[in-house]
Amino acid sequence: YLYGFALSIFEAMTLKCEIAEKLIPAYRKGDTELLTEIRCELLPKYLEKLEDISRLHSYHKDTYLRPFGTENRDQVYGGMKERAKTAIRRIGMYLDGKIERLEELEETRLPYIGGPLVTIVPKLYY
Repeated sequence: YLYGFALSIFEAMTLKCEIAEKLIPAYRKGDTELLTEIRCELLPKYLEKLEDISRLHSYHKDTYLRPFGTENRDQVYGGMKERAKTAIRRIGMYLDGKIERLEELEETRLPYIGGPLVTIVPKLYY
């Protein structure tokens, strides 16, 4: 199951990156064909991968770990799935002409200036 779990994570991240790189440019150009592909193909595949990850993670938890704390995992995976469903719904409403704009895609994104993210861990023992 570990290989399947890792593979599902990589596949989900690949899809998420592809969606992230295509979505805003497609929206700004008015490329309804690409928006339809994102809505009807890429996002549903992403949802499937999230379900695979959740199922495999649950298998690990149920098989090898104590049965406590599953609500945190459920919230994380549930939140990711619902955000994908919201994207499918909102893009669909836009493509169907039910809403005029996707305001969340019109926001100016702040550039990241700097190097890799670094976690600062305080020295506890000297």
